Amino acid sequence: GNTDQAANAAPDCAEPAGEPMMSARPETHANADDTTRSSGHSTSLKLRIVAGFAAMTLAVALMMGIITARILGDSGISLELATSLRQELLLWGFGAVIVASLLGVVFARQISEPLRRLTDDLRQTDFHNLGDSFKVRHEFLELEQLSLTIRALADSVRSRDLQLSASERKFREAFDLVGIGLTQVDTQGRFLVVNPRFCEMLGYSAEELLGKRFVDITHADDQPSDEAMLHGIVSQGLVLPVNREKRYIRKNGSVLWAQRSGVVVRDAAGKPVYALGSIEDVSNYHAAQATLTALNESLNAIVKTSPLAIYALTPGGTVTLWNPAAEKIFGVKESVVLGALSPIWISSQDAVADIRTRVLRGETVPNVEISWTGSDRGSREISLSAAPLRGAHNEIVGILVTASDITDSKRTTLALDQQLRFVRELLEVIPSPIFYKGADGRYLGFNRAWETFFSKRREDWIGTTPADLLSTEHA
Repeated sequence: GNTDQAANAAPDCAEPAGEPMMSARPETHANADDTTRSSGHSTSLKLRIVAGFAAMTLAVALMMGIITARILGDSGISLELATSLRQELLLWGFGAVIVASLLGVVFARQISEPLRRLTDDLRQTDFHNLGDSFKVRHEFLELEQLSLTIRALADSVRSRDLQLSASERKFREAFDLVGIGLTQVDTQGRFLVVNPRFCEMLGYSAEELLGKRFVDITHADDQPSDEAMLHGIVSQGLVLPVNREKRYIRKNGSVLWAQRSGVVVRDAAGKPVYALGSIEDVSNYHAAQATLTALNESLNAIVKTSPLAIYALTPGGTVTLWNPAAEKIFGVKESVVLGALSPIWISSQDAVADIRTRVLRGETVPNVEISWTGSDRGSREISLSAAPLRGAHNEIVGILVTASDITDSKRTTLALDQQLRFVRELLEVIPSPIFYKGADGRYLGFNRAWETFFSKRREDWIGTTPADLLSTEHA
């Protein structure tokens, strides 16, 4: 039942604007015309009536002849009289047959003529337009009942037509306004019906697409699989794949990625009649996927070549990312640590535990210094920075950590501090007054000899200029 509805309804609603809609009504007219032609196996009602009257008369005549023969056989009448009586009975019998046949013809004509007129009326009138104007025949009861039945049947058919037309109109509106491409193709793959959205997706008009094979607008790499699918459906009775991605070629030559789904409508014998398909444009999705792939490759290159150690953890501390710099700084290979608990967090340093707690609260933690002794290079000073990784719903799904080895930097800073302290001590023991000032001319410092020479505390002079302390002439 669903297949029949699809076969009747879908084509009606899928015709392009301005073209006649496909309908089941012409088929109904053809069937009605077939019913008005004799099949060659039915006997005329008139002939049956005439034959019935003739058979009845012959039976009566035969019975009369038998009775007469018995009477004559039992009586003693002469042979000449018996012969004469038989001839008269035979003539009367033949006369009765002729009269009965004529009466049968008259009665048959009275019955068949109204039926003929009824048949002519039905032939001259569209069955779908029969209504109260249809003349009911009252010649005899059966014909009147037949006429009323035909009128009721016509009313029922007209009501069904109105319902079907309303359904077709709604389906046509949905077909034209739906946001995805809809098509109907025949068993050769030619477009029979296309909706405006499909035309818009490919840049063709409906007139340009109708009659064209769908393989003709398919990407060259996808054509062999489409041809094989069509051959399998038509020749081997295979089922159309429910969902499949493929590429179309737009009129301007660009590629359209589409998600196609469809269904094959078959006749009562199981042979395919046509296929209905829906096509959804997924080009933006593929473009986004290509962009995301390029972005991931770029980020991966940055992570791989970064001088900073970069690694990622699950909220539970399992390592999901470990770059080459992390291998160098921490002395642990990616193959060893990936999928295992972070060796840094296993050390259970208070600073590391604090970083984890703060990041899982949603904070970003910068520049926390820890000591690490897990590498072959001995104890190292590491600076860690960590931030939360968030999922699609802003939930924390992991932790991203960057680390740098600051051991050499701290050693250099320590050596510099020691040198500065030595220079300061040296300046303090020099007996000559010494000062030093910045580029703006302000004093930055003095040695002890300067304080003694001027009898002033150095703190009173730091940040001043000569003009603030001396006269204009001396300054």
